[in-house]
Amino acid sequence: LINVDLSHVETRANEVTRTERGVQLVLGQLIDVKYVDRLAEEVNDKLQAAGLITISELCKTYDLPGDYLTEELSRRLGSLVQGQFDQYNRGVIYTPAFVARHKARIRGLFSAVTRWYCSS
Repeated sequence: LINVDLSHVETRANEVTRTERGVQLVLGQLIDVKYVDRLAEEVNDKLQAAGLITISELCKTYDLPGDYLTEELSRRLGSLVQGQFDQYNRGVIYTPAFVARHKARIRGLFSAVTRWYCSS
């Protein structure tokens, strides 16, 4: 479209990552730290609404590799992202409210089962 050889673009992109602080090249995309911060804020909004979010879902949404997203979001846990990674499945981030909700459901289920069993 603009008739520029790809090698010139790649050379310039590599030069930008070396000279500009906070800019990195990820899968051919120049990514600035401000973009990653905004991405983390969006992820936090989705996380707070749903209670749980997967890295694979975020990979599809943002077209970025899972390892990169995991690393960048880990750095922002407790500040921009109010949640935590699952210790058994690093591909899942959840909120304490999500865990509390499920504990209450399980407690209610066991309470109902024991009442039914004891009254029978």
